[in-house]
Amino acid sequence: MRHPNVPAELAEAVEEVARTFGLHVGYDTHFDAGNVELSWWSGRKLKRLAFQPIPNAGIQVTFLTDTYPLLPKLFRTLRSFIPMFPHMAKTEYRVLGVLDNSQERARYAERVRQFVDDAA
Repeated sequence: MRHPNVPAELAEAVEEVARTFGLHVGYDTHFDAGNVELSWWSGRKLKRLAFQPIPNAGIQVTFLTDTYPLLPKLFRTLRSFIPMFPHMAKTEYRVLGVLDNSQERARYAERVRQFVDDAA
């Protein structure tokens, strides 16, 4: 599934990197986002790289870490399927950079790999 706000080349690059590193790819991960996101678990932490299109400004890349007090996958699943279930994680984020809207797939893949390396 591709969202019209995300360049096809970026979506393909993210999927390629996800296959290479065994990461999960998500689209439209929050209300009206139009984003693509890579995620992976590291102990009690869910680490995410979000690629969010910003109108007339490129694609903002944000690294998010959700730290759960206990049972992280259970609480994440409950939040996904039960409306109004509380967010049990402490979320920290930092903006890693901005990508241009018009790059080749290979260039996007190179940058995405760099972001994964920086985040891991």
